[in-house]
Amino acid sequence: MNWRALVIVTLGLFATVVGNALADEAPDIRNTKLAIMAVDNGLASAMTQIMREHDEDVWVGYRVPVRPGMHMCCGNWNCRTCECDLESRHQSYNSTTNDDDILDSRFMHVLARLEKGDLKRIRAFSEDCRLNAHDVPFIWLTDVRSDESIAWLRSLVDDEKNHSMDRIVEPAISTIAMHDDPTALDALERFVDTERPEDVREHAVFWIGESGGLRGVNILKRLLRDDPSSDVREKAIFALTLPDEPEAVDALIEAARHDRSSDVRSNALFWLSNKAGKRAADAINNAIEDDPDADVKEKAVFALSQLPDDEGIPLLIKVARTNRSRDVREKAIFWLGQSDDPRVIDFFEEVLRQ
Repeated sequence: MNWRALVIVTLGLFATVVGNALADEAPDIRNTKLAIMAVDNGLASAMTQIMREHDEDVWVGYRVPVRPGMHMCCGNWNCRTCECDLESRHQSYNSTTNDDDILDSRFMHVLARLEKGDLKRIRAFSEDCRLNAHDVPFIWLTDVRSDESIAWLRSLVDDEKNHSMDRIVEPAISTIAMHDDPTALDALERFVDTERPEDVREHAVFWIGESGGLRGVNILKRLLRDDPSSDVREKAIFALTLPDEPEAVDALIEAARHDRSSDVRSNALFWLSNKAGKRAADAINNAIEDDPDADVKEKAVFALSQLPDDEGIPLLIKVARTNRSRDVREKAIFWLGQSDDPRVIDFFEEVLRQ
């Protein structure tokens, strides 16, 4: 064999190895015809080219690093035993904190469904999920960077002509949050600007709480101060229960005391009761004594009933004995009646002897 033939054979073997490696990056997918396409000029350019050149139904996908502990599949988080139907609308997002439960997923597969060149859906799966494309062709993109992925997904949320919240906008926001990339939070922060539609803000606040850590808490605190929508602020209250940051409790207490909406204050009190601790109990007691809204007072009494017994029962007994409002005292007695704590029985015996 002469040197030219040897070079040709060597290049052929190299191309086969590279092709196999690129195919190995693709999802475990059946019932499809897989084509591999290198991304040379950025993800946005590649997607524009595919949408321009393909007028048939097609799935397009790529992989990027995923945040540790996140798993996305189709109902059963251990998808070594299940298969996800790409044409189904069902999807679940799970995060695990037990090291024994976390699957070794370092990447996620981001998929886009095109119909006649138009984007119709975004989906994301962990790399271990087996997929079924039901005979829809599949284009697999290689060499996609995380920042390109975040920028492209962000553009879908930014597109004012895009009215599909459940199929494109919400999945795009969720998928951004799952990127193992610090710029993901930058994008999420943009989505809660007060100029954004309310439904976009509501969806983004959850993921800011879920993924943003201390910086996310600070974003949510600013949103509670500035956002005019009580619905968005209520979503922010729940989001503040997700990070394990002391500052999140501070923000809940602040909202319980000072938010201009009684519904937001009530929600903050409820979630404070799940945090427990002296500071949470003090904030709930303050609401019982000082909040101007009777409904908030009643919700605060309920919040006391949700505290651990060692904290909640003595406080409820005190409210039942001493609060100025008869309605509040009756609510405290009602919730005490749901407990079989011996201290409650002693209190009721004392009341009956009077």
